[in-house]
Amino acid sequence: ILWRWICGLIKVAWTLAALIIVGLTATFVVLIFVDTEISHTVSNRYYVYKHNMIDRYYIYDGQNDKKTAKWLSSIDKNFGKDSLIRFSRKDFWGNKERFGYIDARTGKVAIEPQFYYAGEFSEGLAAARGENGVGFIDTTGKMVVPVKGYLADGKNAKIHNGTAIVRTHNKKYGIISVSGEWALEPNYNEIKHINNGVFVVITDEHKYGAWSASNGWIFEPIYENIVSNFSDTALEITNKGLCWEANFDGKTTKPLIYNSSEQLFYYPTGHDGNGVATEYFKFYLNERCGVLNIRTKEVILPAIYSEIEMNSTDVFELTIDFQTFLGYKDGTVVPIKTK
Repeated sequence: ILWRWICGLIKVAWTLAALIIVGLTATFVVLIFVDTEISHTVSNRYYVYKHNMIDRYYIYDGQNDKKTAKWLSSIDKNFGKDSLIRFSRKDFWGNKERFGYIDARTGKVAIEPQFYYAGEFSEGLAAARGENGVGFIDTTGKMVVPVKGYLADGKNAKIHNGTAIVRTHNKKYGIISVSGEWALEPNYNEIKHINNGVFVVITDEHKYGAWSASNGWIFEPIYENIVSNFSDTALEITNKGLCWEANFDGKTTKPLIYNSSEQLFYYPTGHDGNGVATEYFKFYLNERCGVLNIRTKEVILPAIYSEIEMNSTDVFELTIDFQTFLGYKDGTVVPIKTK
C-alpha cells in the first residue's frame, strides 16, 4: 500500500512538472512571437521588428507577408548608395558576435556575418576585420584592400576620395589608397579627416598641416594648429598669434579670425575718466590679445600678449609672461622693464 501511495505521488509530481514546463514553454513562445514591435523601416516594403524579450530583430517583407532575415543581434538604421545595411548575429549563448550585411533592396542577407567588426560602406568599400586580417571589403565581402596595421577609426573607418587613415603597429599614422599603396607615409603622430578627402596631419612635434587626397599638401606641417570651420567647408589656420581661414585649395578666404575685440582708449595723465578714442582695436584669440588698426584693417601686433593698454595715442604697453614691453604702430616691440 505504501509503495502504491509513493508511486501515486510521483505520478502526480511528474504530471504537475510536465504541465508547468508546457505552460512555461507556451508562455515563452507566445512572448517571443507576440511581444514584438517595429524598430524602424528599411523601405516602403521592408520593416525591422524587435523581439523585446530576447532582444533580437528580424526583417519583415510586408509585400509577401514573410520574414526575410531572422535572429539579428543588431541592425543599422542607415545605409548608403550601396544599399547594404550592417547587421550582427551572436551564438546561442550571446557570445561570438559577427557582422555581415543585408541588401536593403531584397531584405535578405547579402554578406554572411563573418567579421569581428565591420563598418558602413563608402565609395563601394567598408572597413572590416576578419579571419583574413584587417582592411576594406567590397560589396561581395571580399577583402580587396588589406592593411598592414590597424584602421585608425576601427569599424568607423571610411574611404574618403579613395584614401583612408591607417595606424601602424608602432603607432604611427599614414594614409593608404584603395590600391593598397601608401598615399602618405606613416610618419605622423595623428591624422584626422575633415571633409571630402582633406586631412589634418599632426607631427610628433605637434605641428599641424593639411593634406588632400587630390592635391597633396595644402599646408606643410609647420603651423601651431589647423582645424575645420563650423561647417567643415574650410580650414582655420593658427600660427604665431594669428588665425585665418583658407579653402581646401589653400587660398585665403578670411585674412583674420579672432574671438572678440574692443576699442583701445588712451587715458592721459590727470584724465577725468574719459579716455581718448584711438584707431586701434584690441582683438582676442585663444585667451591672448593683439592690436588691429580699425581704419586699415592691418594687424599691428599679433595676439601673443596677456594684456595691452595704450601708453600714448600710438604707443602700446604690452604684458607677456610678467614682462612689460612698448609696442609701436610699425610693429616694433621694445622691452622696458621686468616685474
